[in-house]
Amino acid sequence: MRSRVGTLFKAPTEGAWASVASFGNGPTIRYSTVHGVKGMEFPGVVLVLPDKLRVDRVTDRTVLDDWEGDHNTEARRVLYVAGSRAQELLVCAVHRKHTGRVASLLDATGVPYIKA
Repeated sequence: MRSRVGTLFKAPTEGAWASVASFGNGPTIRYSTVHGVKGMEFPGVVLVLPDKLRVDRVTDRTVLDDWEGDHNTEARRVLYVAGSRAQELLVCAVHRKHTGRVASLLDATGVPYIKA
């Protein structure tokens, strides 16, 4: 996958990197909860899936369980909202214990990715 992905995306210019890598007094990278960015878009988004995923009390499933089972749940909709905020680049920061599951889900739908 690595060689194909390299042809799909252009590296950002130095100016683009400089705009997000400034080390001034204030933060230059904005962050929010998924609910805080609903309806908004950004050039790049980092979506974080932590080690401990919340288990729904009613269904006893996590968001990855819902994604794998194609369940239409609030947790899965929230994950979709988070990922769909990215206009150009989506980085999924996934805890190592979930990388295999996420990679399988992306493979199953033909989504190109780089596993680092």
